[in-house]
Parts: sequence; structure tokens; C-alpha cells
Amino acid sequence: MRWGGVIELRRKDIAPEASVTSVRLAVTHREGKCNIDTPKSGKPRTVIVPPHIREDIKAHHAVRTAEDAGALLFPPAENGCHLNDNVFREYYVVTLQDH
Repeated sequence: MRWGGVIELRRKDIAPEASVTSVRLAVTHREGKCNIDTPKSGKPRTVIVPPHIREDIKAHHAVRTAEDAGALLFPPAENGCHLNDNVFREYYVVTLQDH
């Protein structure tokens, strides 16, 4: 999955059993503006989630994703329309490896 599709994922895009995700939209940031549109391929697609990470996704939903169906899977840490890739790398990758 491309970064723009990942940061636009919402609770409703992940199947309840976390077996598949629907990439419906993607986001780009250009000239200080947030643009949400179809993915780069031009059409939505379904991605199979590998079995070994499904429990992690469900746990993430339980702790870090708001209950609303439209809630972002990875909400921005501070101001902004979507999560910044540096914040993702620093928090979700580095911090969670320590736990």
C-alpha cells in the first residue's frame, strides 16, 4: 500500500476480523493543502491483511482508533489533516518496537 492510502484508512475500511482492508481514498499534501482523492491507480481496491498482523490491527483499533466508522486509523498527532510520515516512523515504528 502507498503512504497516501495508509494515512487515509478509516475504521470502516478494515473488516471486523481485520482480514481485508479497502483502499477507497488516498491523500496527498501539496503546497500546504490536503487533497483527498481516489488512490493513484484511480480506483478503490481490496487488500488482504496477512494473518500474522490481524490481531495487532484489532488491538490498534481498540486502543488508538475512535469508535466512529469514519475515524482515521492513524490520526494526526497534532495539527494537520493526516499523520505525518516522520511522526509515524518515530512513534508507531520506533516506540512500539520497545513494547
